[in-house]
Amino acid sequence: MCEWVDRVVRQGRLKVRHIFETSLRVITTPSSEQMTKEEKQRSTIAMKRTHPNILITGTPGTGKSALSDYLSQHYYLPPPLDISQIVKQKQWGEYNQHWNTIEIDEEKVLDYLEDILAKGNQIVNYHANELFPQRWFDLVIVLTTNNTILYDRLKKR
Repeated sequence: MCEWVDRVVRQGRLKVRHIFETSLRVITTPSSEQMTKEEKQRSTIAMKRTHPNILITGTPGTGKSALSDYLSQHYYLPPPLDISQIVKQKQWGEYNQHWNTIEIDEEKVLDYLEDILAKGNQIVNYHANELFPQRWFDLVIVLTTNNTILYDRLKKR
């Protein structure tokens, strides 16, 4: 794992709760003892990256964009990949009136990201994590926020 990830997460130098009124839960990839043979093979492919990829996920309004922008600027990383913005820009979704949301074309998103994430050194920001193969990320950060604070944030949007 890269030095900057260690500084940010393991040493607790980024006080997420104080900056974003958000709590942070870090999930790393499983150890090799916990993996199946197939997972080990896929993990070997992921390990060819020289820099880690980070997924920042959580409910809308928890501070995913703010945290990913902070990490990107503070550690001189490429701009974060905001999946919702990419889908809107490339028009890879259809509006669902019943649910008042955009249903994304997951295959197009995954095809687009595959080569980018294979190189490493990326921060991806999206509200869900089940869309992505686990092997793409070395670190997953799940952001949560108190419901009262979250309600006030979403009401302002």
